[in-house]
Amino acid sequence: MLTNSNQSGKVKRGFFNGVLALIILVLLGLLGYSNWQIFQRRREVKAELKQLNRKIDALKQEEATIQATLNEKDDYVVEEIAREQLNLKKPGEKVIDIKRPPQKEEEKEQQKWWQKWLKKIKFWE
Repeated sequence: MLTNSNQSGKVKRGFFNGVLALIILVLLGLLGYSNWQIFQRRREVKAELKQLNRKIDALKQEEATIQATLNEKDDYVVEEIAREQLNLKKPGEKVIDIKRPPQKEEEKEQQKWWQKWLKKIKFWE
């Protein structure tokens, strides 16, 4: 009987060890899969980061170009704004202000075509 109980104890230990090894392998597999997903996501983020850095560099270059253009045209732009919006002039220049004649109230008021025809007919007045 001792030998039978030793054998059943060995079988139980072997079964327990097999189940434990299987659980450890499953856990290692899950950890490996999770690690692989993180690796893939990190690769995607790095590629996106490179693309965004390229866009930033291009925008910085465009900003520098625009800034250089503004610095060249700054005096001209300021002069145009002063002339058009503030009605300023350079010494020796004459400013001519052309005013349009006031519009009739009928022209200001937008009427529909049928309202204009009714006004022309005026048979009820």
